[in-house]
Amino acid sequence: MEESRREKAGDRERKRQTATIAPVAPEREMPRVPEQTGEKEHKQNERESSESLAPGGDADAELTVLLKQIEMFFDKQARRHDLEAISFTLCHLFSRVDFLYRQALPDLDTWAARAREKPGEAVVHQQVWLHLQAVNRTLDRMAPLCHLLSDVIECLLDTLDNEEIWLRTFEEEETLLLQQVHVSETDLARPPLIKRAETRVEVSPDEAEAWDRAVAALMDRLLIWQDHHHKLVPFQQQFAKPTLSGGGLGQLDAAFGILLDSAGAIFGDILPNFRVVGPEDREETSALLFDLMQQSDQMLAQFAASLEPLTSLIRHFAAASENGSFA
Repeated sequence: MEESRREKAGDRERKRQTATIAPVAPEREMPRVPEQTGEKEHKQNERESSESLAPGGDADAELTVLLKQIEMFFDKQARRHDLEAISFTLCHLFSRVDFLYRQALPDLDTWAARAREKPGEAVVHQQVWLHLQAVNRTLDRMAPLCHLLSDVIECLLDTLDNEEIWLRTFEEEETLLLQQVHVSETDLARPPLIKRAETRVEVSPDEAEAWDRAVAALMDRLLIWQDHHHKLVPFQQQFAKPTLSGGGLGQLDAAFGILLDSAGAIFGDILPNFRVVGPEDREETSALLFDLMQQSDQMLAQFAASLEPLTSLIRHFAAASENGSFA
């Protein structure tokens, strides 16, 4: 199993190339166009919308509750910085996905619709370019998070495979319990592993309520992502121009759909399922971690698939604005 995992890790390393999602920046800034009255009102609405749709928002605290459950499995076996890394990556990945589907893509959709209605307005096309850049930067920030997430999961899986670490921590915890409490002869006759498992899985009513509230909040957020995504006009329709028809816009639609599916699997399925396995269930825990790494690698594949068509769109609108042509 160890050799198989090393081979898979080697394959992943060969496949993983740190791609820069953002294209080369234009040689000079986009030309500023005087704001019209309608633009000022729209920007005011955008600012108000941004304040109410802060990335992550109230769900950040609820996500922390779920991440603590993962730490419980490895509190004595894994290295502290590995636990900090997995919490860091998942928190920031959640925040970026939230921003992408609740704000960046919907805002781009709005401006692309206005560009279709008013093909000759420079300020509208400038805004399309800026919002394409916002989507691009979001993907660019998510890629290293997924790389780090996959790497730290490999470290946790190695910890699960190291039986010496687990057996030693079992014995150390039992010794500590015996030193702190007086137990009867009946208690001493009980197998240590069972006693440890019973101690670890007990949760207070407050903890159970907090967990249920956290899962419900995340599920609500996933439904919001799906709702916003379903309302988006496909890229092939947003930018239905002869000059853009061959730019792989269908790949963008597919990529953002798969990204949403992977995010839903991570935050709506895998993380909540850590609650239903016991700390001593190494095989079940390992399966959840493998699923998590698979979804992370799937997201990395979509970043690569979206690179070329998104770059082409950005360059098209940058060149059109520079030349004053939007045909």
